[in-house]
Amino acid sequence: MAVLTKIRSYSVLLLVVVGLALVAFVIGDFFAHGPIRTQRIYIGEVAGKKITIQEFEQGVNEQIEGWQMQTGTAQVDPSTAFQIRQQVWNSMTREILLTYEMENLGIQVSSAELFHFIQGPTPHPVIVRNFTNPADGSFDPQMVMNFLANLDQIDPATQEQWLSVERFIKRDRMEAKYHNLVRSGYFMPTALLEREFHDRNTTVSGRFLFKPYDAIADDQITISDSELRRFFNQNKNRFEQEATANIRFVSFPIVASNEDRLALEQEVRDLMGEFATTTDVAGFINANSDERFNPAFLSAGRMTPDLEGALFNAPVGTMHGPFEENNAITVAKVADVQFRPDSMSARHILISHIGSQAGGGERTIDAARTLADSLLTVVRQNPGAFSQLAMLFSNDPSAQANMGDLGWFMADQMVPEFSEAVIQAPTNSFTTAETQFGIHVIQVT
Repeated sequence: MAVLTKIRSYSVLLLVVVGLALVAFVIGDFFAHGPIRTQRIYIGEVAGKKITIQEFEQGVNEQIEGWQMQTGTAQVDPSTAFQIRQQVWNSMTREILLTYEMENLGIQVSSAELFHFIQGPTPHPVIVRNFTNPADGSFDPQMVMNFLANLDQIDPATQEQWLSVERFIKRDRMEAKYHNLVRSGYFMPTALLEREFHDRNTTVSGRFLFKPYDAIADDQITISDSELRRFFNQNKNRFEQEATANIRFVSFPIVASNEDRLALEQEVRDLMGEFATTTDVAGFINANSDERFNPAFLSAGRMTPDLEGALFNAPVGTMHGPFEENNAITVAKVADVQFRPDSMSARHILISHIGSQAGGGERTIDAARTLADSLLTVVRQNPGAFSQLAMLFSNDPSAQANMGDLGWFMADQMVPEFSEAVIQAPTNSFTTAETQFGIHVIQVT
């Protein structure tokens, strides 16, 4: 109990904004053409199409944001970040290659086809999955009709999501046509089919005697040169080797020169004035830094010794840097100081709605709020019913296994709105929070 009390105890945490972390892994020639962030730096070429670092990083950032929304985790560990970058690169190269092949083959999806897969008798699976009757879980075509009839009245974000769905369906159908063409191009002759059938189904029974070669001593066997030559001539295919070559090469490691570092440090210094006075810290960092804004508060021991010594007891607004760390020129700023718990535990019931990341069928946000308020009233009167209600009403898939119990977590492991609600509520109390996933009914445990 003493350990739990210590974990729950409050300690000072800093919102240390590590801003302007401009990567120092650059080549001097980059500076010969102006500021780094205005250049088109190509990192690859696939089927004649060049891929810029900006396109790649945008794809990585979008995937990271999607991962954060899906997992409810603000921090991305290095292993996950590496996997995401690999997935984005593979996805980009695959899309370019498929697009190149489909354009050459003239593969298209007409408006009539798109209509069929949205409003036809056999809609696309993504339509079926998103327009189901909440009463019985069956696909409801009338929901599709109602949604499209009111599409121009829906908020722009939802309209853009719908256009993304249409693009996904169109792309999926084009790829299906391409793969069908490839499959149709294969032909298996009847003779080969018969042979494969017999190879798979013919069985024999027999008896055999096995004597390994090493059971016979080498000095008991004499092999002549003519026998070796004859065996080689009869089995030349077994001794074929690919051509090899001896090469010499020089390696030039791509590292920043002293001139590069000085130029990059000056670029950071030029931004420090605006960084010190801006009221939109997150927007400024996302626009200028190679690392996105991280809203997490950091306690003692979770910063580097240099940062902790310079900023942990410093007032809000204190700047530190520029300094070089992890191959980047960095400036840090204390944006806020608060007394917050080191870790928290809670359980929740997630009520999703139309437009939330967790989906929500036909439920509007007002209906979600009403249901959440009703559940909040019930659990306040009968806390013992929380687990059962989580299994019945929560749209968090994990609720069926953990009954809504999230266990212990740190603030940066959840989306900010959820963590903030837990921090502000006393232990054993109930509250609600609205996030991109929906409305959460929360008990702080």
